[in-house]
Amino acid sequence: MAWVRFSHPWDYRQPGFTIAYPVGDFNVTREAAELATTAGAAVRLRKLNKNDEAVEWPSEAGPAPLTAGLFSSEDR
Repeated sequence: MAWVRFSHPWDYRQPGFTIAYPVGDFNVTREAAELATTAGAAVRLRKLNKNDEAVEWPSEAGPAPLTAGLFSSEDR
């Protein structure tokens, strides 16, 4: 799962179902996050703890990791 911020409504279409995401922050599957960011509909967020506020992934840090546990000790 990955946190993203949708800048405009976006549909995650799969065979058999579609999920319509409105503008806002959502925890979505890694595949949906990758498709949405590639389409320009969303930006990746990072949220280090469940009680933290989600913030945009800094561009100078490189691309956001697609799997959990890839944060360095500096990110914590």
